Amino acid sequence: HRFAIGYHRKSRSKNTNVLKLTEIEGVGESRAKKLLSYFKTVSAIEKAGEEEIVKAGVPQNVAEKIVEYFSLS
Repeated sequence: HRFAIGYHRKSRSKNTNVLKLTEIEGVGESRAKKLLSYFKTVSAIEKAGEEEIVKAGVPQNVAEKIVEYFSLS
Protein backbone atom coordinates (compact mmCIF):
# COMPACT_ATOMS: atom_id res chain seq x y z
CA HIS A 1 0.00 0.00 0.00
CA ARG A 2 2.75 2.49 0.85
CA PHE A 3 4.44 1.83 -2.49
CA ALA A 4 1.17 2.47 -4.31
CA ILE A 5 0.77 5.81 -2.54
CA GLY A 6 4.32 6.86 -3.44
CA TYR A 7 3.81 5.88 -7.06
CA HIS A 8 0.52 7.76 -7.24
CA ARG A 9 2.04 10.94 -5.76
CA LYS A 10 4.97 10.76 -8.18
CA SER A 11 2.74 10.31 -11.24
CA ARG A 12 0.43 13.12 -10.11
CA SER A 13 3.44 15.41 -9.67
CA LYS A 14 4.64 14.66 -13.21
CA ASN A 15 1.21 15.47 -14.62
CA THR A 16 1.24 18.83 -12.82
CA ASN A 17 4.61 19.70 -14.37
CA VAL A 18 3.40 18.77 -17.85
CA LEU A 19 0.28 20.91 -17.41
CA LYS A 20 2.37 23.91 -16.36
CA LEU A 21 4.54 23.63 -19.47
CA THR A 22 1.57 23.23 -21.80
CA GLU A 23 0.48 26.78 -20.90
CA ILE A 24 3.32 27.98 -23.17
CA GLU A 25 2.34 28.55 -26.79
CA GLY A 26 3.91 25.88 -29.00
CA VAL A 27 4.40 23.39 -26.16
CA GLY A 28 2.00 20.50 -26.17
CA GLU A 29 1.91 17.44 -23.97
CA SER A 30 4.47 15.46 -25.98
CA ARG A 31 6.94 18.36 -26.17
CA ALA A 32 6.51 19.02 -22.44
CA LYS A 33 7.29 15.38 -21.66
CA LYS A 34 10.31 15.54 -23.96
CA LEU A 35 11.59 18.64 -22.13
CA LEU A 36 11.04 17.05 -18.72
CA SER A 37 12.86 13.87 -19.74
CA TYR A 38 15.83 15.98 -20.91
CA PHE A 39 15.97 18.51 -18.04
CA LYS A 40 14.30 16.38 -15.29
CA THR A 41 12.65 19.36 -13.50
CA VAL A 42 10.69 22.47 -14.41
CA SER A 43 13.18 24.61 -12.46
CA ALA A 44 16.00 23.27 -14.65
CA ILE A 45 14.03 24.29 -17.74
CA GLU A 46 13.43 27.69 -16.17
CA LYS A 47 17.19 28.20 -15.63
CA ALA A 48 18.15 26.89 -19.07
CA GLY A 49 19.13 29.19 -21.86
CA GLU A 50 17.67 29.23 -25.33
CA GLU A 51 20.57 27.22 -26.78
CA GLU A 52 20.17 24.47 -24.19
CA ILE A 53 16.46 24.18 -24.92
CA VAL A 54 17.17 23.89 -28.65
CA LYS A 55 19.64 21.07 -27.87
CA ALA A 56 16.74 19.24 -26.22
CA GLY A 57 15.06 19.08 -29.63
CA VAL A 58 12.80 22.13 -29.46
CA PRO A 59 12.53 24.51 -32.45
CA GLN A 60 14.20 27.92 -32.06
CA ASN A 61 10.96 29.94 -32.05
CA VAL A 62 9.41 27.75 -29.34
CA ALA A 63 12.61 27.93 -27.27
CA GLU A 64 12.34 31.72 -27.38
CA LYS A 65 8.74 31.52 -26.11
CA ILE A 66 9.77 29.18 -23.28
CA VAL A 67 12.54 31.53 -22.13
CA GLU A 68 10.18 34.50 -22.40
CA TYR A 69 7.47 32.68 -20.41
CA PHE A 70 9.80 31.97 -17.50
CA SER A 71 11.35 35.43 -17.53
CA LEU A 72 7.88 37.00 -17.11
CA SER A 73 6.79 34.72 -14.25
